[in-house]
Amino acid sequence: MSAEGILDDPALFLPRFGEGKVRVPAIRGGAAPALENLDAEGRLKQKRKLAKKLREIQKLEEMALKNGGIAGLASEQKEKVGKKEALQKEMDALDAPDPGDAAATEEKRDKKTQKLRRKLQKLEETEGKEPHEVRKKREKLLRKLAALAPASAPTSSEAAAPTSSEAAALTSSAAGDAVLPAHPLEEVSTASLRRAGADRLRLATEYLDLTDLYPVSIRTAIFHVRRMCRDLLQRHQLMDEAVAAAGFAELRDVLSRLERYVRDPASFVFDTEKQARQKEALERRKREEGKRRAYEARMLRRAKREKLPDPHHYLKVGATVPTDAVLERMRGIKCPEARREAWKGEHGQHCMDYHLAEGGCKRDRACA
Repeated sequence: MSAEGILDDPALFLPRFGEGKVRVPAIRGGAAPALENLDAEGRLKQKRKLAKKLREIQKLEEMALKNGGIAGLASEQKEKVGKKEALQKEMDALDAPDPGDAAATEEKRDKKTQKLRRKLQKLEETEGKEPHEVRKKREKLLRKLAALAPASAPTSSEAAAPTSSEAAALTSSAAGDAVLPAHPLEEVSTASLRRAGADRLRLATEYLDLTDLYPVSIRTAIFHVRRMCRDLLQRHQLMDEAVAAAGFAELRDVLSRLERYVRDPASFVFDTEKQARQKEALERRKREEGKRRAYEARMLRRAKREKLPDPHHYLKVGATVPTDAVLERMRGIKCPEARREAWKGEHGQHCMDYHLAEGGCKRDRACA
C-alpha cells in the first residue's frame, strides 16, 4: 500500500489510545455473555470472538460476489451472513466506553485541568522580557485546556470546563491570542472509525465531497479515487470508466454504479469481451513501456561506446522544459515544418501540441 493509502485510514493512530480499545474486531460459537458481567479482559476476549465471525462473514460475501450473488451460498452460510448486523451492533456496544471507568476518567481530567489552570495563572502573573515566548506557552496551555473540556453540557464536572475568560481566549482571533476553532469537539467511536477506514468506497466519496471545498484538477481526483478503490474498480470492470472520466460528475457516476454493485452483487454482470479489451490494453501498455526502456538502454550504450563523459547525454537531448519566452518565440514561427524542427532541437522529448496547439494535445490524458 502507498503512503497515501495508509493515511486514508481514520483509525490509523488508534493504537496510541490504549491496546484494549483498538483490538481488531471478531467470535466463535456459544451465547454471548451480558456486557455488564464482563470485566476489561472479558470484553477484550468477546471482541476477538466477534472479530473472527465478522471476518468469516466478509469472506463469505466476497465468495458470493465471485459466484454471482448470495443465492449461490449454502443455507448455513446464508444464516451466517444474516447475522452480520447483529454482530456489528454487539461490536459497537463493546467499543462504547466502560461505565465503571467514567468516574476515574472524570477525576483524572479534573486534576489535569486544575494543574493547567495553575500554570496558566502563574504565566499570566509573570512579567516576562520576551512576550513572544510567553504567548506561545499561553497558547499551548489553552489548547490543552480546550482538549480536556467535556463535549457534553456542564454537569458535576463543571469545574473542568474553561472559564469565560479562557473561552474568550480560545476563540479570539486578535493578534497575539490563541486562534482555535469555535466549533465544539466531536466524539467519535472507535468502531465507526474502524468501519470508515475499511470502506474504500466511502473514503473515495468523502474525498470527492472535499474537492467541492478544496478544488483540485480532475486528473488529481481520478488518481486518488483510482488509488482508493483500485480493487473494487477492477473487480467490477469500472477502471476504464473511472480513468476516462472527463469531469467530476462522471467520476461520481462511476462511484454510484460501484456502490450499487457492492450493495447488490447480483446486479453486476461480468463482461468477458470487456475483460479481453482490458487485457489487450494492459499488454499494449507493457509493450510501450518496454520500448521506452529499450530505447534508454540503447542511448546509454551509445554514449558509452562514444566514450562521452556523461552516459545520459543522449537521454538529456530534448529534455529541456520550455519556458514562457520559448513558447512565445515558437508561436511566432508561422511555418509548421520550421517550428517543429526548432522544437525538436531542445524540447523534442516534450509534446509540442500540448504546449502550442489550440485546445492542447488531442490525446488528452494519454499525452506523454
